[in-house]
Amino acid sequence: MEIFDLLYYVTLFFIPIAPYFIFFKHTTNGRFYTNRDWLYLFKLLVATPAIKKYQRKCRQSLDEGTRKSLENPKKIKSDIYDDNHFIYGVDQNGNSLSLRITLRANLVAEVFLCLRLTTGAIYTFPGEKITRLYSISSWRWKTKDLHVEILEPFKRLRVTYNGLLSNATHDVEHVRFSFIWVAAGAPQFYPQDAATGLLADALARHPWRDGSWISLLGDERGYEQFGALKGFVKGDSFADDLLLNLPSCRTRYWCTAEKLAMQRSVHLFVAGRDGALISLWIKELQKGCKELQYGNVIMNNGKVSPISSSDVRLEFLGQQRSLPSAFTIHVQANKKTYRTVFHLKTKKTITTSIANPDYLAPELSNTPADCDLNTQQAKSLVEFWYRGKSETRDQLPPPLITENKTQHLPSCYVTNFDDDDAKIVRLTGGKGCSLALLTSLKSDDFVVPGGFVVTVNAFNKQLDVNFNMKKTVAILDDICCGRTSGDLELACSLTVKTVQSEAMLPEIADAIIRGLRHVRKDAIISEEAWAVRSSAIGEDSEELSAAGQNETFLGCTTPDDVIKSVSACWASLFTYQSVKYRHQHGLPIATQMAVVVQRMIPADCAGVLFTCHPSTGSPAQIVITANHGLGESVVSGRSEPDTVILERTCDNDVTIKSKALGSKKTMIKMVEGGVEEVDGVEEFSVTDNQALELGRVGVLLEEKFGGARDIEWGYFQGRLFLLQARPITTLHTWSNFELTHEYDVATLSEDMVYSIANTGEVLPGAICVLTLSTLVRCLDTAIQRGIEDKDDPYAFKCLSTFQHHLFIDVISGVHRRVEKTITLSQKILDLAIFGHPIIDENIHSLALARFGVTSGREQLRELLIAIKIAWRNEDSAKLSKYLAKTIDINIDKERDTLKDIYVKINDVFDTVVQLVDLHCCTTRTSITYQIFAMMVLAEGRQDFTTDHYNDVAMLLASCDEVVSAEIPNSLANITTILVKSNQVDEFVKVPPHEGEKWLKNNSPEASDALDKFLKNHGHRGVREFDMYYKTWGLNPSDVIKMIQTNCKNPTSRQEKVTKSVNDVIAALVTPKKFLTRKILKFLVTKSRRAVGLREQTKSETIRFVNKVRTAYTFLGHKMALAGLIPDADLIYHLTHYEIGQILGGCDRSPVLIIKALKRQKLYPKWDHLKFPEVSYGVPRHESRDFIPRTGVGKVKCEGTPVCAGVVQARACVITDLSEIDQLREGDVLITYCTDIGWSPYFPMLGGIVTELGGLVSHGAVIAREYGLPCIVGAKGATKTFKTGDNVVLSGKTGTIELI
Repeated sequence: MEIFDLLYYVTLFFIPIAPYFIFFKHTTNGRFYTNRDWLYLFKLLVATPAIKKYQRKCRQSLDEGTRKSLENPKKIKSDIYDDNHFIYGVDQNGNSLSLRITLRANLVAEVFLCLRLTTGAIYTFPGEKITRLYSISSWRWKTKDLHVEILEPFKRLRVTYNGLLSNATHDVEHVRFSFIWVAAGAPQFYPQDAATGLLADALARHPWRDGSWISLLGDERGYEQFGALKGFVKGDSFADDLLLNLPSCRTRYWCTAEKLAMQRSVHLFVAGRDGALISLWIKELQKGCKELQYGNVIMNNGKVSPISSSDVRLEFLGQQRSLPSAFTIHVQANKKTYRTVFHLKTKKTITTSIANPDYLAPELSNTPADCDLNTQQAKSLVEFWYRGKSETRDQLPPPLITENKTQHLPSCYVTNFDDDDAKIVRLTGGKGCSLALLTSLKSDDFVVPGGFVVTVNAFNKQLDVNFNMKKTVAILDDICCGRTSGDLELACSLTVKTVQSEAMLPEIADAIIRGLRHVRKDAIISEEAWAVRSSAIGEDSEELSAAGQNETFLGCTTPDDVIKSVSACWASLFTYQSVKYRHQHGLPIATQMAVVVQRMIPADCAGVLFTCHPSTGSPAQIVITANHGLGESVVSGRSEPDTVILERTCDNDVTIKSKALGSKKTMIKMVEGGVEEVDGVEEFSVTDNQALELGRVGVLLEEKFGGARDIEWGYFQGRLFLLQARPITTLHTWSNFELTHEYDVATLSEDMVYSIANTGEVLPGAICVLTLSTLVRCLDTAIQRGIEDKDDPYAFKCLSTFQHHLFIDVISGVHRRVEKTITLSQKILDLAIFGHPIIDENIHSLALARFGVTSGREQLRELLIAIKIAWRNEDSAKLSKYLAKTIDINIDKERDTLKDIYVKINDVFDTVVQLVDLHCCTTRTSITYQIFAMMVLAEGRQDFTTDHYNDVAMLLASCDEVVSAEIPNSLANITTILVKSNQVDEFVKVPPHEGEKWLKNNSPEASDALDKFLKNHGHRGVREFDMYYKTWGLNPSDVIKMIQTNCKNPTSRQEKVTKSVNDVIAALVTPKKFLTRKILKFLVTKSRRAVGLREQTKSETIRFVNKVRTAYTFLGHKMALAGLIPDADLIYHLTHYEIGQILGGCDRSPVLIIKALKRQKLYPKWDHLKFPEVSYGVPRHESRDFIPRTGVGKVKCEGTPVCAGVVQARACVITDLSEIDQLREGDVLITYCTDIGWSPYFPMLGGIVTELGGLVSHGAVIAREYGLPCIVGAKGATKTFKTGDNVVLSGKTGTIELI
């Protein structure tokens, strides 16, 4: 007992001392106090609340505005810090991309890139080092070859590369790739969202020296986010583009530089076949935790959770500067354990190791791996970083030459190329600034002819003091932007004449003359001649070249010639061509211009050099075009030049690859008093030595400017003169493929199931990006909240978009709650939404794997929620009506600025979500009643017969207050008025755009009825959920067309069918029990009312959406008047975020406008795409070509009957409402789907067949209201039949057949 007593007292003695050492005692020289494993539990208990407090503090500083700004790179001012952006992606075929960008002080970026393809190719940077150092021009994720562009913070990025890479055989080839990175979930911030327990464990395992022990976690801050990389890869070694979809993880953190803070680190990124992704970091800090771990998991159901525990230990990984070829880890997240067995493919490892045992610098290795993730296969990328025992300092690349930036412009009228002021692009324009930067490169290889820039100050001064110039420019601006009417071409011509005719101010002319005197003379150039070139703001920039838009004057020999040419350059800014170009790109009409005045050289030969191939973008090929004499004949395209292609190696050695002799029928040469065009000379204009010298100079300029260059040059007496060096703007332009897939959602597994059956009716065809970024986002948010009581604002979870078409995620959005076997209720749910059961064993098993079996408790909870929502159904409809009618955007059209309007629109999206949520509630109630009614109707059966479908159709017929069913009657009433007044023949001849006015003047009664219709239904229309399409209220001519169609077919029309509940119950065929009919009598009343309320809330939601549409339309109109966009309708091809960028930008960048114009051009092509009803993995569009008839067997389609009856009639196949003129009285309409825009034509139909649609789809509801035979879900009907076919449609058996 004595020994135990002794231990007891010793413990009592040390317990009060230990906290002193931990919290208060600081280290002394050569000594430190520590508690080791025997205090692990105590430290864990102490660390846990401290870390929670620390995380709360960090979280409080992270508001929404701060989050968005975090995507921007940090400005690194010291060598001890860096900013890192890592992107990893891997698919189940073994294709992968690893990308690491580290920004350092002095505008230096270090890049690691490894692209592995299933072809066996492994692409990295050429040379011994697999990392490359770049000088960059500004704090962006952008180098000469690689661009990472933040399209929308934490939602979408664009990653592009165009350069030379080395493959597995060490051959160097041109590789180009472009990916859109799309978020699959919210970003997880570090340390805010990291698992507290994991951080506390790391602290508790480490010795605590003093009271600052929490600093052992290091100073790292950042975030991690899961998503997918979708794009293409082009390479010289493969003929076709490779299309890839890589599940991805990106990590961003800023902290003390790795080489100073870390000893080693391991990163494990795992992509499971089912869509689960794991990212785990394990780090050993030099002056901190030896086992710091953190990471995240996105589960196969889309939930993102931090890793809460891990059994990985660095002491077993990488001790010998290498990882074991196989190892197993266990991590836990959200109470689920992931066991992962790694089998590293060491032969495919990419490493910085150099065959020198004395080389002990930091090492990075990147290895792919096959994995067993729990019970499934997976792919992985394993990255290992190790710090050596000694530090070697990388040789930094020389800094780039960049423009000078200043808030306040100098006041000078003229600045010489040698002056620092000339490097201010806002003062001297693109061309002037470029020449100043060229001049600053002191080189023996080339000469920049002397000159100066007449700055924008001179132009502004000339404009300010000259009333006529100012007035004509203002009038031109007003006409171009639509603020006043007028002939734009005439206004341009008058402005040009005015600017040219007005005498230049004496002080500006004197400054130009002084500038001419001060230009240095060249000993070998005896002629005194000048080139005068425009240098507009925005011209020759990285975003826009604007080449040839403004004038150039050559051969000016006197000061008076130069002064006149400067005025002519100013005037050229307002030519019709130049004005239209700027207006089309969203640039100011009343912009500013500088003018370059440069000494001319009497060139023996001259031309243009591209440092990469202008067609393919390959930096391995430098292209030279040349002619004898001046380069103007080459630049203007007047003569076919010689072409020399140089081959460039990764070491920048150049050799001649090919030479092509041009016809060169003419040339331009300097003569006394100017220039003249003369006959060309046949022989080659440039020698081999000159071509090689040009290539070497081109490489030099590319390195100095940090990007590919388009260089104008000339040789005189064997000496090279450089006349211009502008950026090549086409290397990273958006391709049609990128624009088509830009808004595709992140697809992490081929086991995803998407359907267009329901969404293809609500939002048919392609959706404009404005709608995608606003309304569709609101729809998905409301559905997420309805399912999970929360939403992820960064990613779509229930709805999905592909190629600008809307899909529903069948598992997450419909079948997320399933039982062990497929139940009747699931089939009925499919009937209600899709028109027929789509759930099968495959979908059911996928749902079970993603969400598990729904427990009895969860089923009870869902039932209670459904009852609660049904109980409040009437209140939901009332609240929807109240919100839609009382909440307005309240735009003050006179006082509100563009930003004010934008903010007001932004503020109403919560109301849109609330209205959509109310509509979801009434829809859910309607479907719930249908499920109950159909389950009662089934009387224990597990499958439905055709009789069941007919009975269901009967139960749902004659619903209360179906708003869309009122529309045909209202329009028919107007037709009746015109028929009674014998005005039909005259009215049908009126142009639709004049119809409203005609009715007002000729038929006041019909005009009043039209006004009432527009008041009640003016917010409705074709494709009414899409902002791009005008409603009937905004475009009444569409209503006039429908009335005219009615007037052309005034014969007997289908009348609305009404049946009492008792009549319906008595007519049912399938019920065998008296109790069944009793229950159905109760349910049919509720179900009918629910359908009516669903239609009401839909109408009210669209009413408010129309308010948003009207606000955007007004904003687009105001933006067009301000010259920010060339056309008001272009606003529909900009996202809400992009509109904010345009309105908030200090400098008007044309990039977004160019992108929107391309979208506008591609939209009709997107709109014609059709997709299969159900798609596994990424949906691919299908052909809509007519199916040839072989003459064998019956031509027949089957679908789900939703309204009984049989009709034999002419088929009319219409896939777009614009083709409605083909429709005749009594036709069977065969179409893809319908919306309310089709409603007015239903009374003239004999029957209807749709490829998409469910029991409560628009076509089904209206068909039942008019008793029209109708089937939905008839796959391929529009491809099987053609207009004019004689068909029999049976709404009883669900078939349509050719006879």
